[in-house]
Amino acid sequence: MPTTLMLRLSCIDYLSNTNELQSMASNTVPANFYRVEDHIYSCFEQDNNAPYDSKANRYESVVRSTLYNFVMWGTTPSDYARFAREALSSCKGTILDVGCGGLCHTARLYAQSGRNLILLDYSIVMLRLGKARIEKLANPFPANIQMLHADAFHLPFAPSSIDNEVSFGVMHLFKPKQEYVSSLLGVLKLGGRFFFTSLTTDRSLSRLYIKYLEKQQELTDGLSSAEVVALFAGKTTTLHHKTIGSMVFIWGVK
Repeated sequence: MPTTLMLRLSCIDYLSNTNELQSMASNTVPANFYRVEDHIYSCFEQDNNAPYDSKANRYESVVRSTLYNFVMWGTTPSDYARFAREALSSCKGTILDVGCGGLCHTARLYAQSGRNLILLDYSIVMLRLGKARIEKLANPFPANIQMLHADAFHLPFAPSSIDNEVSFGVMHLFKPKQEYVSSLLGVLKLGGRFFFTSLTTDRSLSRLYIKYLEKQQELTDGLSSAEVVALFAGKTTTLHHKTIGSMVFIWGVK
């Protein structure tokens, strides 16, 4: 059971001088947050087992592989890191990373960024992996980074309260993809920037592999790049995208 340091919170107010998540909650009802350990908070009142908790290390060893990414998706980890760098350099204010995972492609960038970062994931194991990576790169742990154990479909932030959002390689994991996009964009400020990536069915080999992963319940309802981009229709002021292999990179302004 996490250490019960309860925070009564009502809206987003990330204060860099105290380096705490001072207020993060739903639109009307205050939420309870618990300090799990240094730099990690949880929205859950008790231990919450996520699907990736039991396979986090195995999953990370695969997605870090240059050979795996090149063969199965037509991309490389450097493509992901480059897009993340472009995202951080384009943003002003606090950045929320939804589905941050173990930071296998972003830890170095985040450790050196100096930006106020809220790194959110449904898996506490993934958050601890990410924290350990940052600790290896920065000592002491950067005061501008906080990690949050929460649900992407029930984000604990007031509507239109987040400056910027990123979500790398997460959307393809969920069946209600439109709901995922709506949840994230719902808490993003008008004029806020967003950066998303998702695997797609654009390449024939990738399409076959996605069908296999669907049977293994690792992915759900593979979409083409065009279908993924269409999920953002009517929800943004500007929208851009590019495709490398079977990965679509989407960015814009709400």
